Amino acid sequence: MATHCIECAGQKLALHSERALFWPAKKTLFCADLHLGKEHVFSRAGIGIPDGVSTTTLQRLSQLIVEFDAHTVFVLGDFFHGVPSREEPWIEQLQAFLSTHANVIFRVISGNHDRPEARERIDSGILWTTHPLPMNPFVLQHAPGRSENGLVLCGHLHPTFRIGGKRTAGVQAPVFWLTEHYLVLPSFGEFTGGHRIEPFIGDQIYLTGPDCVLPVPITNPTKTTKPTKR
Repeated sequence: MATHCIECAGQKLALHSERALFWPAKKTLFCADLHLGKEHVFSRAGIGIPDGVSTTTLQRLSQLIVEFDAHTVFVLGDFFHGVPSREEPWIEQLQAFLSTHANVIFRVISGNHDRPEARERIDSGILWTTHPLPMNPFVLQHAPGRSENGLVLCGHLHPTFRIGGKRTAGVQAPVFWLTEHYLVLPSFGEFTGGHRIEPFIGDQIYLTGPDCVLPVPITNPTKTTKPTKR
């Protein structure tokens, strides 16, 4: 199945194989780390990346909004990758995307890539928040951390996990990572890479596949670890 439902902080949440999370009680869709425009940042640096990466990211998000009939969308940081030029085609496509979903509220929790000058070049209808945002029983922010106000929903790490033994090729894939203090979403963007995590004792890992989300048993958990900044 494309979704796997869990109970978290007393709430039912649907984890989607497209690396997004839906909160049915609030009709709210969460995703993290879109890194829109990253292909153009690389192109300006002389690194050739195929066009259309950001367009595909927006198309996937659009499909999820329709699938869930979401009323609100939160991006948990790194909406952009860098400051876009006004000629980048995805900016016009973003305007069309927002027009298509004109009745949906779009909010972004600012991440480390979301520079103020980048925000000035896109639609002012997107609502930006630069500090952690309580949304009982959760707290929305970009990077993992503890909060006295609730379980943190976040991104930033681009978490992946490897399954398979030393004698097999194994599989490494994006995951949802649930700990005592936070739930880290996998990166949503098409061209973002990943950071292999080492889970704590008691953590839960949900691996995303092409059309499924699977809970993964943790056989050798790490006693302590510290989230890595990206």
